[in-house]
Amino acid sequence: MAGSASESVVSIVGQFPAEFRAKSPTVRRRLTKIGQCSAICQDVILGSQEQPEALMQPMPGGHPMITEKAMLAAVHISIWTAVKHDRKVSRDVADQHGAHQGAGRYNKQLLRGADKLEELRTLAGQIRQHFYKITLPWSDEGFRLLPANFYFDLMARMREFEAGFEQGVESFLGVYPQYIEQVKPELNGLFREEDYPAPDKLRKKFGVKLEVLPIPSGADFRVQMSAEEQARVSREIDANVRESLMRGTEDLWKRLREVVAHMVDRLNEPESRFHGSLVTNVLDIVEILPRLNVNGDADLNRFADQIKERL
Repeated sequence: MAGSASESVVSIVGQFPAEFRAKSPTVRRRLTKIGQCSAICQDVILGSQEQPEALMQPMPGGHPMITEKAMLAAVHISIWTAVKHDRKVSRDVADQHGAHQGAGRYNKQLLRGADKLEELRTLAGQIRQHFYKITLPWSDEGFRLLPANFYFDLMARMREFEAGFEQGVESFLGVYPQYIEQVKPELNGLFREEDYPAPDKLRKKFGVKLEVLPIPSGADFRVQMSAEEQARVSREIDANVRESLMRGTEDLWKRLREVVAHMVDRLNEPESRFHGSLVTNVLDIVEILPRLNVNGDADLNRFADQIKERL
Protein backbone atom coordinates (compact mmCIF):
# COMPACT_ATOMS: atom_id res chain seq x y z
CA MET A 1 0.00 0.00 0.00
CA ALA A 2 2.82 2.40 0.88
CA GLY A 3 4.48 2.07 -2.49
CA SER A 4 1.37 2.52 -4.61
CA ALA A 5 0.12 5.49 -2.60
CA SER A 6 3.44 7.32 -2.63
CA GLU A 7 3.91 6.63 -6.34
CA SER A 8 0.46 8.05 -7.05
CA VAL A 9 1.36 11.21 -5.16
CA VAL A 10 4.65 11.69 -7.00
CA SER A 11 2.93 11.00 -10.33
CA ILE A 12 0.67 14.01 -9.74
CA VAL A 13 3.63 16.23 -10.61
CA GLY A 14 3.60 14.87 -14.15
CA GLN A 15 -0.10 15.53 -14.52
CA PHE A 16 0.23 19.32 -14.29
CA PRO A 17 0.21 21.21 -17.58
CA ALA A 18 3.66 21.53 -19.19
CA GLU A 19 3.61 25.33 -18.98
CA PHE A 20 2.84 25.13 -15.25
CA ARG A 21 5.78 22.79 -14.63
CA ALA A 22 8.10 24.95 -16.73
CA LYS A 23 7.21 28.18 -14.94
CA SER A 24 7.01 26.67 -11.46
CA PRO A 25 10.07 24.46 -10.85
CA THR A 26 9.99 25.32 -7.15
CA VAL A 27 6.43 24.07 -6.83
CA ARG A 28 7.35 20.96 -8.82
CA ARG A 29 10.26 20.19 -6.49
CA ARG A 30 8.05 20.78 -3.47
CA LEU A 31 5.42 18.37 -4.80
CA THR A 32 8.09 15.73 -5.30
CA LYS A 33 9.24 16.20 -1.72
CA ILE A 34 5.68 15.88 -0.52
CA GLY A 35 5.46 12.59 -2.32
CA GLN A 36 8.61 11.41 -0.54
CA CYS A 37 7.20 12.62 2.77
CA SER A 38 3.97 10.72 2.27
CA ALA A 39 5.93 7.58 1.43
CA ILE A 40 7.54 7.73 4.87
CA CYS A 41 4.19 8.06 6.56
CA GLN A 42 2.17 5.54 4.59
CA ASP A 43 3.22 2.35 6.37
CA VAL A 44 2.25 3.45 9.88
CA ILE A 45 -0.14 6.33 9.28
CA LEU A 46 -2.17 5.22 6.27
CA GLY A 47 -1.12 1.65 5.63
CA SER A 48 -1.98 0.10 8.99
CA GLN A 49 -4.82 0.37 11.49
CA GLU A 50 -2.81 -1.37 14.21
CA GLN A 51 -1.64 0.66 17.19
CA PRO A 52 2.11 1.36 17.20
CA GLU A 53 3.91 -0.98 19.57
CA ALA A 54 5.28 1.95 21.57
CA LEU A 55 1.73 3.02 22.35
CA MET A 56 1.11 -0.18 24.25
CA GLN A 57 4.24 0.14 26.39
CA PRO A 58 4.35 2.01 29.71
CA MET A 59 6.27 5.22 29.85
CA PRO A 60 9.96 4.62 30.68
CA GLY A 61 10.43 4.85 34.41
CA GLY A 62 6.72 4.39 35.09
CA HIS A 63 3.93 6.90 34.64
CA PRO A 64 4.66 8.88 37.84
CA MET A 65 7.26 10.71 35.70
CA ILE A 66 4.36 12.26 33.83
CA THR A 67 3.58 14.42 36.86
CA GLU A 68 6.88 16.18 36.18
CA LYS A 69 6.36 16.47 32.43
CA ALA A 70 2.76 17.61 32.19
CA MET A 71 -0.30 18.93 34.00
CA LEU A 72 -4.04 19.15 33.48
CA ALA A 73 -5.64 22.27 32.08
CA ALA A 74 -9.10 23.46 31.12
CA VAL A 75 -10.32 26.64 29.45
CA HIS A 76 -13.70 27.94 30.58
CA ILE A 77 -15.38 30.48 28.28
CA SER A 78 -18.75 32.04 28.94
CA ILE A 79 -20.71 34.19 26.49
CA TRP A 80 -24.22 35.56 26.73
CA THR A 81 -26.41 33.50 24.41
CA ALA A 82 -28.86 36.33 23.61
CA VAL A 83 -31.63 33.72 23.55
CA LYS A 84 -34.72 33.78 25.79
CA HIS A 85 -37.36 31.14 26.36
CA ASP A 86 -40.74 32.84 25.99
CA ARG A 87 -43.04 30.82 28.24
CA LYS A 88 -46.16 32.77 27.29
CA VAL A 89 -45.74 32.20 23.55
CA SER A 90 -44.92 28.54 24.20
CA ARG A 91 -48.17 28.14 26.18
CA ASP A 92 -50.18 30.02 23.54
CA VAL A 93 -48.89 27.75 20.74
CA ALA A 94 -49.61 24.63 22.78
CA ASP A 95 -53.14 25.82 23.57
CA GLN A 96 -53.75 26.78 19.96
CA HIS A 97 -52.95 23.25 18.81
CA GLY A 98 -54.42 21.45 21.80
CA ALA A 99 -51.01 20.13 22.77
CA HIS A 100 -49.40 19.53 26.14
CA GLN A 101 -47.62 22.65 27.37
CA GLY A 102 -44.37 20.71 27.57
CA ALA A 103 -44.62 19.62 23.94
CA GLY A 104 -42.41 22.45 22.74
CA ARG A 105 -40.78 25.75 23.60
CA TYR A 106 -40.36 29.02 21.78
CA ASN A 107 -36.91 30.61 22.05
CA LYS A 108 -36.52 34.23 21.03
CA GLN A 109 -33.39 35.58 19.41
CA LEU A 110 -32.93 38.73 21.45
CA LEU A 111 -30.42 40.31 19.07
CA ARG A 112 -29.93 40.17 15.32
CA GLY A 113 -26.99 41.51 13.36
CA ALA A 114 -24.97 42.03 16.55
CA ASP A 115 -21.53 42.02 14.93
CA LYS A 116 -19.67 42.72 18.17
CA LEU A 117 -21.25 39.69 19.81
CA GLU A 118 -20.34 37.53 16.80
CA GLU A 119 -16.75 38.74 17.08
CA LEU A 120 -16.64 37.50 20.67
CA ARG A 121 -17.97 34.10 19.60
CA THR A 122 -15.32 33.94 16.88
CA LEU A 123 -12.61 34.81 19.39
CA ALA A 124 -13.90 32.12 21.74
CA GLY A 125 -13.52 29.60 18.93
CA GLN A 126 -9.96 30.75 18.29
CA ILE A 127 -9.10 30.37 21.97
CA ARG A 128 -10.46 26.82 22.07
CA GLN A 129 -8.71 25.93 18.81
CA HIS A 130 -5.34 27.09 20.13
CA PHE A 131 -5.88 25.30 23.45
CA TYR A 132 -6.78 22.03 21.70
CA LYS A 133 -3.76 22.36 19.40
CA ILE A 134 -1.20 22.28 22.23
CA THR A 135 -2.99 19.87 24.56
CA LEU A 136 -4.08 16.23 24.46
CA PRO A 137 -7.35 14.50 25.45
CA TRP A 138 -7.59 13.52 29.10
CA SER A 139 -11.08 13.40 30.56
CA ASP A 140 -14.70 14.09 29.69
CA GLU A 141 -14.85 16.90 32.25
CA GLY A 142 -13.06 19.37 29.99
CA PHE A 143 -9.54 18.86 31.31
CA ARG A 144 -6.78 18.11 28.82
CA LEU A 145 -3.14 17.17 29.16
CA LEU A 146 -0.82 20.18 28.92
CA PRO A 147 2.88 19.36 28.43
CA ALA A 148 5.06 21.38 30.81
CA ASN A 149 7.08 22.79 27.90
CA PHE A 150 3.91 24.50 26.64
CA TYR A 151 2.91 26.00 29.99
CA PHE A 152 4.59 29.40 29.65
CA ASP A 153 3.61 29.66 25.98
CA LEU A 154 -0.02 29.02 26.91
CA MET A 155 0.04 31.47 29.81
CA ALA A 156 1.40 34.23 27.59
CA ARG A 157 -1.10 33.46 24.83
CA MET A 158 -3.99 33.32 27.30
CA ARG A 159 -3.09 36.77 28.63
CA GLU A 160 -3.36 38.07 25.08
CA PHE A 161 -6.63 36.24 24.54
CA GLU A 162 -8.10 37.50 27.82
CA ALA A 163 -7.12 41.08 27.04
CA GLY A 164 -8.69 40.82 23.60
CA PHE A 165 -11.79 39.19 25.03
CA GLU A 166 -12.26 41.89 27.69
CA GLN A 167 -11.81 44.59 25.05
CA GLY A 168 -14.38 42.82 22.88
CA VAL A 169 -16.87 42.69 25.74
CA GLU A 170 -16.52 46.42 26.34
CA SER A 171 -16.94 47.11 22.62
CA PHE A 172 -20.11 45.02 22.61
CA LEU A 173 -21.52 46.72 25.69
CA GLY A 174 -20.81 50.10 24.09
CA VAL A 175 -23.27 49.39 21.27
CA TYR A 176 -25.58 47.08 23.25
CA PRO A 177 -28.35 49.74 23.57
CA GLN A 178 -28.25 50.30 19.80
CA TYR A 179 -28.65 46.57 19.16
CA ILE A 180 -31.74 46.55 21.39
CA GLU A 181 -33.31 49.45 19.51
CA GLN A 182 -32.43 47.76 16.22
CA VAL A 183 -34.24 44.53 17.10
CA LYS A 184 -37.40 46.07 18.53
CA PRO A 185 -39.26 46.33 15.19
CA GLU A 186 -38.28 42.77 14.28
CA LEU A 187 -39.58 41.26 17.52
CA ASN A 188 -42.58 43.59 17.54
CA GLY A 189 -45.12 42.08 19.97
CA LEU A 190 -42.54 39.61 21.28
CA PHE A 191 -40.24 42.35 22.55
CA ARG A 192 -39.90 42.52 26.34
CA GLU A 193 -37.65 45.11 27.96
CA GLU A 194 -37.08 42.79 30.92
CA ASP A 195 -35.44 40.20 28.66
CA TYR A 196 -32.36 42.41 28.37
CA PRO A 197 -29.97 42.51 31.36
CA ALA A 198 -28.49 45.82 32.41
CA PRO A 199 -24.93 46.35 31.08
CA ASP A 200 -23.30 45.85 34.50
CA LYS A 201 -25.16 42.58 35.00
CA LEU A 202 -24.56 41.49 31.42
CA ARG A 203 -20.82 42.01 31.76
CA LYS A 204 -20.74 39.16 34.31
CA LYS A 205 -22.09 36.74 31.72
CA PHE A 206 -18.81 36.93 29.79
CA GLY A 207 -15.53 35.47 30.86
CA VAL A 208 -12.39 33.49 30.00
CA LYS A 209 -10.58 31.42 32.63
CA LEU A 210 -7.69 28.97 32.45
CA GLU A 211 -7.66 26.30 35.15
CA VAL A 212 -4.53 24.23 35.81
CA LEU A 213 -4.28 21.18 38.08
CA PRO A 214 -1.60 18.56 38.82
CA ILE A 215 -1.97 15.08 37.37
CA PRO A 216 -3.31 12.68 40.01
CA SER A 217 -1.06 9.89 41.25
CA GLY A 218 -1.88 6.81 43.27
CA ALA A 219 1.05 7.64 45.55
CA ASP A 220 -0.74 10.82 46.63
CA PHE A 221 -3.85 8.96 47.79
CA ARG A 222 -3.70 9.02 51.61
CA VAL A 223 -7.32 8.76 52.76
CA GLN A 224 -7.90 6.90 56.04
CA MET A 225 -8.85 3.32 55.08
CA SER A 226 -7.45 -0.18 55.19
CA ALA A 227 -4.10 -0.75 53.49
CA GLU A 228 -5.71 -3.21 51.08
CA GLU A 229 -8.44 -0.77 50.03
CA GLN A 230 -5.97 2.09 49.75
CA ALA A 231 -3.76 -0.02 47.48
CA ARG A 232 -6.74 -0.92 45.30
CA VAL A 233 -7.82 2.71 44.84
CA SER A 234 -4.21 3.71 44.20
CA ARG A 235 -3.96 1.10 41.43
CA GLU A 236 -7.18 2.38 39.88
CA ILE A 237 -5.85 5.94 39.83
CA ASP A 238 -2.62 4.83 38.18
CA ALA A 239 -4.53 2.71 35.65
CA ASN A 240 -6.74 5.67 34.73
CA VAL A 241 -3.66 7.83 34.22
CA ARG A 242 -2.08 5.21 31.94
CA GLU A 243 -5.30 4.92 29.96
CA SER A 244 -5.50 8.69 29.53
CA LEU A 245 -1.88 8.83 28.39
CA MET A 246 -2.56 6.18 25.78
CA ARG A 247 -5.59 8.16 24.60
CA GLY A 248 -3.39 11.23 24.21
CA THR A 249 -0.83 9.33 22.13
CA GLU A 250 -3.62 7.94 19.96
CA ASP A 251 -4.75 11.51 19.36
CA LEU A 252 -1.28 12.47 18.11
CA TRP A 253 -1.26 9.59 15.63
CA LYS A 254 -4.75 10.61 14.53
CA ARG A 255 -3.65 14.20 13.91
CA LEU A 256 -0.65 13.07 11.87
CA ARG A 257 -2.72 10.53 9.95
CA GLU A 258 -5.41 13.10 9.07
CA VAL A 259 -3.07 15.81 7.82
CA VAL A 260 -1.08 13.38 5.65
CA ALA A 261 -4.24 11.70 4.35
CA HIS A 262 -5.64 15.10 3.40
CA MET A 263 -2.41 15.97 1.60
CA VAL A 264 -2.45 12.71 -0.37
CA ASP A 265 -6.15 13.07 -1.23
CA ARG A 266 -5.71 16.62 -2.50
CA LEU A 267 -2.66 15.79 -4.60
CA ASN A 268 -4.48 12.82 -6.10
CA GLU A 269 -7.08 15.22 -7.56
CA PRO A 270 -5.62 16.42 -10.88
CA GLU A 271 -8.12 19.29 -11.10
CA SER A 272 -7.42 20.65 -7.64
CA ARG A 273 -5.18 23.69 -7.18
CA PHE A 274 -1.94 23.44 -5.23
CA HIS A 275 -2.03 25.44 -1.99
CA GLY A 276 0.91 26.14 0.28
CA SER A 277 -1.24 25.10 3.22
CA LEU A 278 -0.80 21.47 2.11
CA VAL A 279 2.84 21.81 3.15
CA THR A 280 2.43 24.16 6.10
CA ASN A 281 -0.24 21.97 7.69
CA VAL A 282 2.16 19.03 7.66
CA LEU A 283 5.03 21.17 8.94
CA ASP A 284 2.88 22.59 11.74
CA ILE A 285 1.99 19.16 13.09
CA VAL A 286 5.53 17.74 12.88
CA GLU A 287 6.95 20.83 14.61
CA ILE A 288 4.55 20.63 17.53
CA LEU A 289 4.31 16.85 17.77
CA PRO A 290 7.58 16.12 19.66
CA ARG A 291 6.64 18.65 22.36
CA LEU A 292 3.24 17.01 22.76
CA ASN A 293 4.68 13.51 22.87
CA VAL A 294 4.83 13.28 26.67
CA ASN A 295 4.35 9.51 26.53
CA GLY A 296 7.70 9.14 24.82
CA ASP A 297 6.53 7.35 21.67
CA ALA A 298 9.81 6.93 19.76
CA ASP A 299 8.01 6.13 16.48
CA LEU A 300 6.17 9.46 16.56
CA ASN A 301 9.38 11.44 17.06
CA ARG A 302 11.17 9.45 14.37
CA PHE A 303 8.45 10.01 11.79
CA ALA A 304 8.26 13.72 12.64
CA ASP A 305 12.03 14.10 12.19
CA GLN A 306 12.00 12.27 8.86
CA ILE A 307 9.12 14.34 7.52
CA LYS A 308 10.87 17.59 8.50
CA GLU A 309 14.03 16.44 6.72
CA ARG A 310 12.10 15.68 3.51
CA LEU A 311 10.19 18.98 3.52
